[in-house]
Formats: sequence, structure tokens, C-alpha cells
Amino acid sequence: MPEDTEALLDRINAALHDLGPEPYANINRLTRLCGELLGADASVYYRLEKGSLFAVGRWGLSADFNAVVAASSADFKEDLTPEGLYVRQGVGHGGKPPCDVSCARLGMKACAGRLVLANGAAIGLQCVLYRAAYVPRPLHARLMILVTGFLAVEEERLRVERARLKLSEELRQSQKMEAIGLLAGGVAHDFNNALTSIRGNAEMILSGQDLSEAVRDEAHEIVKASEYAGALTRQLLIFSRKQIIDPQFLDLNDIVTNLIKILRRTLGEHIAIELALAEKLDCVRADAGQLEQVVMNLAVNARDAMPEGGRLVIETAVAEMTGAELPLSLRDRPGRYARLSVSDTGSGMSPDILQRLFEPFFTTKDQGKGTGLGLSTVYGILRQVGGAIAV
Repeated sequence: MPEDTEALLDRINAALHDLGPEPYANINRLTRLCGELLGADASVYYRLEKGSLFAVGRWGLSADFNAVVAASSADFKEDLTPEGLYVRQGVGHGGKPPCDVSCARLGMKACAGRLVLANGAAIGLQCVLYRAAYVPRPLHARLMILVTGFLAVEEERLRVERARLKLSEELRQSQKMEAIGLLAGGVAHDFNNALTSIRGNAEMILSGQDLSEAVRDEAHEIVKASEYAGALTRQLLIFSRKQIIDPQFLDLNDIVTNLIKILRRTLGEHIAIELALAEKLDCVRADAGQLEQVVMNLAVNARDAMPEGGRLVIETAVAEMTGAELPLSLRDRPGRYARLSVSDTGSGMSPDILQRLFEPFFTTKDQGKGTGLGLSTVYGILRQVGGAIAV
């Protein structure tokens, strides 16, 4: 083995041995290694996501270099060498992405690169840049293949870690909601017993003779207040999945279309309602009144997010869902589901609000303008009938 080749392999082994547990740090190390091994002036690793290239790893460039380039993997299937490298150089090479950013704007005269592949699909691009003409060397293609292979490994580690964190957060949220549900159910039962006594005594007072007008009015107020509190208690029981229901086989499309007139009156003329209903929709087994409440609560919540007016879209569909597509509570039941989607053109929610969205009595409205039970009731209804909700 020639001495320079042996030294090169020792250098590569040392660099790979230095890779640590942090994928992003490793991506930068690999980007630098690629640039140094190919004698480049700079090196960039671009992640390919949703039709754009995002500069993730960089070497030989300023720390604030953060290019985002519209591109696709097809852009790099031209100008390929027999070994699979794309090479662009000369005055006219800067018109194609990402050369228009990383080459032309930085004064680079040539670039060479290779797609990073995972399961046969392009997930990124490793690019090396030169201020002078690029001169191919026999080992360049093999070195690039080696580096892009390790970059694919680091990207897979990142994907697995993101999935793990998401699953962990879903589990934590599910456990929190379960604990709140148990607490809410116990409190609601005890509170309901007290309300029954209060309302019964108020009605006994009203049944009496020779009551003064003041006493009669006060007794009526007690009955009204107990009825309102009873409605809140029923919503808590729904959230804790302890409400008695009458499940039937129902068509979601019928539920939505039967509510459309009420929705238009409730939401107001400043909200445009659009329906996108699937033609052949599977039936669901649920309580009709509760499903109507789900649609109404979601629609009212959307209206409150659009005080200046906007557009509300209610959509039904059939979805084959498996794995990470499913909410955590349904993860062990992959298959065919009827899906109801409600979307609006409102202002959206911050991550902090999103974390507490389904908690009972949590509201962002001013005091006296909301009970904070609308979305928690939706959550409880869907869990009780074997469904789930995701935002």
C-alpha cells in the first residue's frame, strides 16, 4: 500500500473514531472531513426537505452562512461523472441550485458533490467548493461515497431521536390527561350529588304557598345556577369518560350536513363555511348528540380564533393509518378510520397553549367569556367512543 494512501486511511479512521453522540456535531465533522480530503476551499452539507436545500453542516464558510435553496434531487442528476459525482465549473455554472448561492455569491469557481441517500431516496447533498478549477482525483468519488454514507447514518440517528422525543412527549401528555380525567370524574360525581340536594331544596321552596316575590326570585336564581353548574358537571363527566351514552352507527356526513344551518347562524356571516365531504364514508359507532357537540365545539373554537372573519373548512375522509401517523392512544390499533377535520384561517396557537389545549377549565378568553371545557369535552367524547383528536 503506498505511504500516502496508508496515511489517508489513518486520517479517515481517526476522524471517524472522533464522531460522538451528537448528530449535528458529527455532521459538521463529516462536512469538514470531506472538504479537507478533497482539497476544497469550503464544504457544505445541505439537507433536502420539501423541495428546498437547507445548509446544515458547513466548513470554510462564515458562521452565519445559512443558505436555503429551492431545489430537488433531479437538479443533481445532470453533469454526473461516471462515479456518480456532479461537477460544475466555469463562468456559466452558477445558474443552477445550490451553485447560485454557495458558489457564485461566495466567489467560488467550481463545485463537486454527491447526493446523500436513505432507502434509495435523496435526503441531502454533500458539496465541496473551490476558488479555482476542480481537478478530479482517483479517490475523490470513493471518499465522497464514504462521507455521504456516514452522513446518511447521522440523519437516521436524528430521525430516530426526533421520533423518540415525540413519542415520549405524547406519552407524558396522555398520562397527564388521564390523571386529570380521573380527578375530574371524582370531583364531578361529588359535585353533582351536592347540586342535586341544592336544586331539590330550591324547588321545594318554590312549591310552597304565600311566598314573597323576593324569595321566589331568589329560589328561581338558585335553580338556574344549579342547572348551569349541572351542565358543567356533565361536561366534566364526558371528559372523564363516565357519561352514559347511546352509541349508534352513524354517517359523519349526515351529522355535518344536519348542523350546517345551525352553524351558519351560530358562527355569523363574517365566517365562510366550506364543506369537503367524502362520497363513500365508513360509518362510526357513537352517540349522535355527542358527535354534534364535537362539531359545534370545534366550530365555535375556530370562530373565536377569527374575530375579524375568515374561512372554516369541515372535511370528512377515510384514512388508512399506521405507526406514527396514529395518535398515541390508537397506536396499537392500526387500520381504517373515518376522519373529521376542522381547519380555519385564524391566528393559530403558541406551543405553550398547545400543550394545555385539552385541560378542563383552561381558556385563553377573558374572564366570564368561556368555561374552558369546549375542547376538553371534545377530547373526552372521542376517547370514550374509541377515537382520538390531534392538532
